[in-house]
Amino acid sequence: MRKSLLFTLIGVVLGLGAPIGALALLWFFPHPPFDFPISSPPSGVNTFFFLTYMLVGTIVVFATFGFFTGHDEDRILKRNPPPDG
Repeated sequence: MRKSLLFTLIGVVLGLGAPIGALALLWFFPHPPFDFPISSPPSGVNTFFFLTYMLVGTIVVFATFGFFTGHDEDRILKRNPPPDG
């Protein structure tokens, strides 16, 4: 398996941890809703948007970072193959 694909998949799995961690923090450390000077949607909508943003954002960022890291690893292994052993 190419390292770029492997590291991308690892990035996706790690990206799933951010919203799960945020849910855990919200569960164990609840906070009162913030008061904004402008009207805001109900807090449930804010939480859903926040968790969706975290889910998509962290997966995209972690997967992209994993792809480019794995791509560099593939280039290095192509130039310098590991010794058989």
